[in-house]
Amino acid sequence: MKTIIIPTDFSNNSLKAMDFAVDFFNQEGNKFVLINVYDIPRGGTSGLFTLLEQLREQAEKDMVELEELLNVKYINEKFTIATKVLQGNFEEQVKNYAGANDADFVVIGTKGASGVKELLIGSNASKLLKVIKTPVFAIPTDYHKEQIAGITFSYDGNNMEADKVALMKTLSVENELPLKVLHVRKEDESPIQNWQEIESKFDDFHISLHEVYGENYEEGLRSAIEELNSILVLIRRKKSFWEKLINDSDSQRVVRHFKVPILVLPE
Repeated sequence: MKTIIIPTDFSNNSLKAMDFAVDFFNQEGNKFVLINVYDIPRGGTSGLFTLLEQLREQAEKDMVELEELLNVKYINEKFTIATKVLQGNFEEQVKNYAGANDADFVVIGTKGASGVKELLIGSNASKLLKVIKTPVFAIPTDYHKEQIAGITFSYDGNNMEADKVALMKTLSVENELPLKVLHVRKEDESPIQNWQEIESKFDDFHISLHEVYGENYEEGLRSAIEELNSILVLIRRKKSFWEKLINDSDSQRVVRHFKVPILVLPE
């Protein structure tokens, strides 16, 4: 049984995240917890208590309506849906709740033309990814499940931890999606020499290797993922390209056209 946390602001983006979660984790006994976090807007100080009460009441009202909608939509499913309304800092509340409840995944919708743009530019998803220890799926608004033909792990040449490999294998089997390993080779790099070593990490589990050339990592990654139509799996390492994607505006412009879900695994 898995526990999947889905932050919601009651928008279409968060409903898209719920749809993805149900499609991807549609196993009997799984539990989906929808979380709404409300707080005083920045700079708001006057009438603090009254405003908090109003925000709480509205959040609880909206959550009841959403829960009723989802219970009708998924009436014949064998999973459970729970809800939680929290007050405070978004990323801290979601991180703490996921940790305290041993959540397996967080699934969050992203906004913007492609989803990833908002993920990388100061959004709640971006803030959450910087602090959380739980694996996070980021789901762009215009994702369509028919586009997903596999799971692709972006191999950056660093060590692959056994628990990360086991997780990817499990997701591949549960969803009947082939598992692929993608390496982007830049101009000054040599082709992969340790393919057998990579294969051995997956034991007898069949994987396929895709090595592509790119003038920079982000360009190569984007072009390859568009061709593979896969969920993209990234390991968020310190001082890695992922941190560049969050902080580098040039990189943001490159990846804003991603239209597939991204799974970010903390190192």
